[in-house]
Amino acid sequence: MIEFNSFIEFNKSISDRDINFIRSVTDLVINAIDDGNEKVTIFSTPDIFGDEILSFTVEKKQYKKLLSKSVKDFEDEEMYEECSIIQEYINKL
Repeated sequence: MIEFNSFIEFNKSISDRDINFIRSVTDLVINAIDDGNEKVTIFSTPDIFGDEILSFTVEKKQYKKLLSKSVKDFEDEEMYEECSIIQEYINKL
């Protein structure tokens, strides 16, 4: 699980489509597929006020869509080897 120290840090990673964040998310989903997990918690972050911890869990039925978006991000970064690995996992689903 990816842990953020603040909501601002989380928001920046999401809005910037940070490739390191995307790689971490993709790796978590791939590991969940390899392990046969029906769901995986992707990240946790303090809420905007810092009072509560929010987490985001993805279920197996969402894996394909998430990985497909990752392929697009990796293509934009010209990371074609990663794209082919991700595509293999998409084909398994």
